[in-house]
Amino acid sequence: MTSSEIRNLRLINQQIIRHHFNNLPDLVEWMGAVQAQDYAASRWAVGMRLANTDEQEVEKAVNQRKIVRTWLLRGTLHLVSASDAGWMNQLIGPRLLAKHHNAFLKSGFSEAVFHKITQIFIEILSGGKQLSRKELFDALEHQGISAKGEKGSDILYFAGFSGLLCMGNFSGKQMTYALLDEWISVKTTMTTEEALTALALRYFQSHGPATLQDFVWWSGLSVTEAKIGLENAGKSLRFVNIDGQRYWFTESVSLEKIKDQSVFLLPPYDEYFLGYKDRSMILDPAYRKAVEPGNGFSPTFILNEKVAGTWRREIGKNKVKIEVFPFEILGKKAEKALEKAVEQYASFLKLPCEFEIFHK
Repeated sequence: MTSSEIRNLRLINQQIIRHHFNNLPDLVEWMGAVQAQDYAASRWAVGMRLANTDEQEVEKAVNQRKIVRTWLLRGTLHLVSASDAGWMNQLIGPRLLAKHHNAFLKSGFSEAVFHKITQIFIEILSGGKQLSRKELFDALEHQGISAKGEKGSDILYFAGFSGLLCMGNFSGKQMTYALLDEWISVKTTMTTEEALTALALRYFQSHGPATLQDFVWWSGLSVTEAKIGLENAGKSLRFVNIDGQRYWFTESVSLEKIKDQSVFLLPPYDEYFLGYKDRSMILDPAYRKAVEPGNGFSPTFILNEKVAGTWRREIGKNKVKIEVFPFEILGKKAEKALEKAVEQYASFLKLPCEFEIFHK
């Protein structure tokens, strides 16, 4: 198997060039989890993997609680299927709490203080209530618990890692928080080994071909835990060895010829880029700073399976403006394919589009 074939299978398994799902919950369940710290970006991340959907449909699925936005892999916000949120939190949450234990203590949060915070949040949110960050913190301040500065972030991390809170709906432009146990109606429980196996299978079916190291990075699990999951899931997977690395993937997929000069517009933090520890197969190291400027990840576009440039958007009242910055001069065919990809994004937003390419 060549590097191009690995990229091809990843694009297929990630539902970028072949859409197998007609609804958002099934897609997100297939993916395992989709990075969602940038909520607008995550809506396009799932939207581009479905046929004939738009931003309102994605928002509708979130509002109907079919998918959940909460703190999971690596301690960052992800979109997950509502039926997966419980068992994933039970697997990942205790590891995140242990990892952040010293930071919590440094901020002055003992177990007793966190117990008090838990009781306050349960009291003010029970019954399906959704409150903003300010409203949560005002309630804590009223009870003598400071949420100023970094303390506020630590409180939300604790509440998310412990499975107490998840993100609720928007109230105007303000994101709200809700009790996770009330937010999800379907609660699946698994043993630790079952959960490790399920997470490994979700990852390799949707991100493969990928390595054990990629899975460790994506999941935030230890190497030992990741190996347990992979060994159990391996019965449903196959592997190839390339340059001393073992790449795992599902056997049911086949390569698909991609049209020459095909372009896909990816959001920042997209799984095709961020879902792997080693990204050298899709990004020339010479352009790494353009994609990873130091304060996050830039939106990118894929040309012939590889990252070929970055882009940015500016949403106005009645239109969206897209500016694209290729790493190299594009030919006419690539420009046409890029324009089509931009139009697909504008259609997802249901906005007319202005589009401009800035060659170096």
